[in-house]
Amino acid sequence: MNDFNTAFANIDEKAIPNDEKGAANGVATLNSSGKLAQMPSASDVGALPITGGEMQGALKLKANQYGGSGPADEKYALDCQNSNIVNVNRILTADPAGSASEGWGFQREDDPDAYDVIWASNGTLYFTPGFKYNTPPYPANQRVLATTDNIALTNYLRQEYNKLKESEGTPTLNDIINGFGFCYNDSSNGAGLDGTYLTVSGMLDNKYRLQLLGQYNGSNWLAYRTRNGDEQSWNPWHKVLTDNINAAISARHQYTSSSYPQIYGNGILQLGGDSRNEYGVVLRSNGTDEANAFRPSVNAGTTGHLYLGVANQKWRAVFAQNGTIQTSDRNAKHDITDLDPEKITAFIMGLKPSSYVFNDADSGRTHWGLISQDIEELFPQLGMTSMDFAGFIKSPKTEDYYEDVPETVTDEETGEEKTVTRKELKTRTVEGEYIYSLRYDEFIAP
Repeated sequence: MNDFNTAFANIDEKAIPNDEKGAANGVATLNSSGKLAQMPSASDVGALPITGGEMQGALKLKANQYGGSGPADEKYALDCQNSNIVNVNRILTADPAGSASEGWGFQREDDPDAYDVIWASNGTLYFTPGFKYNTPPYPANQRVLATTDNIALTNYLRQEYNKLKESEGTPTLNDIINGFGFCYNDSSNGAGLDGTYLTVSGMLDNKYRLQLLGQYNGSNWLAYRTRNGDEQSWNPWHKVLTDNINAAISARHQYTSSSYPQIYGNGILQLGGDSRNEYGVVLRSNGTDEANAFRPSVNAGTTGHLYLGVANQKWRAVFAQNGTIQTSDRNAKHDITDLDPEKITAFIMGLKPSSYVFNDADSGRTHWGLISQDIEELFPQLGMTSMDFAGFIKSPKTEDYYEDVPETVTDEETGEEKTVTRKELKTRTVEGEYIYSLRYDEFIAP
């Protein structure tokens, strides 16, 4: 207090107006000559006693870069304790640039001494999790929104959000439980990956996670991978889109005045139900007339394993400029024998050419042809079965149906597990019912 005494003792008489001499100003008392007559107490100026204590509504001197005497890494805070909201305090703190700002701190349930602070400075909104008064090291200030770069969303779920950890030799984001986070990784770690990872986890046990990565590696591409349930390894990266092969899904004008959603490639487009090593289809348009085709894509050159429609899901009609071309190569056949002339004659004479109208037809036109059930009735008369003539087709009838499947889910609000029922599409065989068909090209030989 010596400096304080000296400051008030040296007040010049001329500095005090004559009409206020001898009157108390609420802090220090002056005599009739304007000289200091009474020193203010510690409580008069809002100071703490030398034994310590908590100061309410007053600025606490902190870091020396702000004029205080504390360590350089300390911040200063003003806890007004005058909020109308329980456990919410107005806080004066400092942003990463060192300028003073004001925000609101929300007291945490897991640590009453810690606050999650939301505050703004120079057009930028920040979030500081776990802030404690004068308790370094202080948590990082996470920028949430900024006017300088439109809208910037950063991860506030982890304090060290731009560090990677090694998991089975693969760089990954720090574990995120039931949340999401961003992280930038460059190829300097030897992984050869440049880009910003987005990690998403909706599992409380943190076993299953999804990562997305947009990267430039000779071309722009988007990839994803998933973490295995063993919590120790990741599945391989899968490229979703890449401009290296011009693959894209878009709505663009293509040889038409209308805009249709499209999937297109670099002249060859492949679609598969499982993987590129399984059966699929290929659409090619960058070759010769003989090469351009909509054809099956099968592993190891195997052909003849895909159907264009099935017995229970048929195409309405097939329009073609030319007829179908069927395999007639001797090298593709075995057990080749000549037909018995007597059996041929009996078969032909046993056929019943008919006229008919389809039940689901729109035109009502009359068709000529054969009835498959008539062929089935002819077989016993000739000592034949359906195995002796592949022109006869009898397929079991199937139907789709939805089955109730119980599933255990976790309530996001309460964390409790409960059983729900979802509908799962399945197919079953209709007992005793069949779909009859004929291969008319098989009737040419007789």
